[in-house]
Amino acid sequence: MPPGTTFVYLPDGRGLYAPEDVIFYGEGERVAAKQFSHAVGQIGLWYAAPALFQGFTTAAATLVSATWTSLPLQTEMIDGYDMHSTSTSTSNVFPPSTGNTINYASEDFYLVIGYVPLNTGGTGGQKLNIAGVFNNFDGVIYEGMKIPTVTGHAMDPMVVDILITQPDGSTNVYYQLTGWQDTGVNVNTVVSGKSASLTVRWMSGSRVYNTIPHIPISPHTLIPEDQLTADATGASPVSPGVKVPVNDHIFNSTEWYNATPFARVTSGGSSQTIASSTSFTAVQMTFGNFDPWNMWTSGANTKLTVGFDGLYLVIGQVGTAEATGATGSRAVRLQVNSDAAKIYGGNTSVPATTDTTGHALAAVYLIQMSAGDFVEVQYMQNGGASRAVRTGTGDCCKLLAQWICA
Repeated sequence: MPPGTTFVYLPDGRGLYAPEDVIFYGEGERVAAKQFSHAVGQIGLWYAAPALFQGFTTAAATLVSATWTSLPLQTEMIDGYDMHSTSTSTSNVFPPSTGNTINYASEDFYLVIGYVPLNTGGTGGQKLNIAGVFNNFDGVIYEGMKIPTVTGHAMDPMVVDILITQPDGSTNVYYQLTGWQDTGVNVNTVVSGKSASLTVRWMSGSRVYNTIPHIPISPHTLIPEDQLTADATGASPVSPGVKVPVNDHIFNSTEWYNATPFARVTSGGSSQTIASSTSFTAVQMTFGNFDPWNMWTSGANTKLTVGFDGLYLVIGQVGTAEATGATGSRAVRLQVNSDAAKIYGGNTSVPATTDTTGHALAAVYLIQMSAGDFVEVQYMQNGGASRAVRTGTGDCCKLLAQWICA
């Protein structure tokens, strides 16, 4: 991301660069001030205030029945990296890419959170509302909650996901908040009391160095007698100073924060069905969409097992097929280590009774886990017949976990 595309600046007035590969040094190698400034100042500022956009609609948008509609975002609440325009292409949010063709090519991953409140409550019948985000990098609409209309009530489906960007630093990749309904008539979004909104935040890059010990270590407070080294430790030439290895204290940690442990697995290609029951069933994830830290295995495909202590953002979503005249209720939850004391409840809903488009619910939490802990997304439906899980690229079940902090 070149200077000039951000409203965030270093104290010297230079534009902020997004994370790049750090330079690891050997003993006695000269470190230029420019390189040290980048490794410490620019990267530190990026982690303190990563690319973040949040916007919402101020005018009602019309959704044609059975048609995906992108929603304009006329108002910006946060946009420090110039990701959006309120005058042109107001539906498009352009996430900055930290990779570029000069230094390296690397995808980035962004957390997206969207809400699409719809005035479908007075349209008659029980049909569906869906929130989604379109990623023009791969041309896919990633669906979120898929919930039925209720007479007399506006419905507010949510979408939460972590999506990929283009790897070459190009600026033509964008996300769009999208909505869908199939009531048979045009439906407007709600703008009174609540409105459609989209939040986009940088989460990590995909250039992962998972073979070096870059978990952040306890910081060292420098004194005048200390000596900066590459990897050497021990006493410095001047007592009472010590040798402080910058590769450990700065560069290993920088690589860690560039791409913290993260996995995204889905049910693409699955043949699983969820039996009618009042008990919850762990959902099988048959495709490792992104898993460089080996958190998922096909032999235990319901689980993501974390390799490091920390607080994790966990996103679980389950989508299933439905039939006309569906009955009962649906619920989703997260569970850690199959422990009854570590259950995190998510959305609950009834299915649409006059629709066969399907159903989808989500559970999203920050969960403290230790190395070796595993998390599953689980589903319950008691509609009297088994329901097949969805397997499409945009509507499949998904389970994501990302390390946030220690």
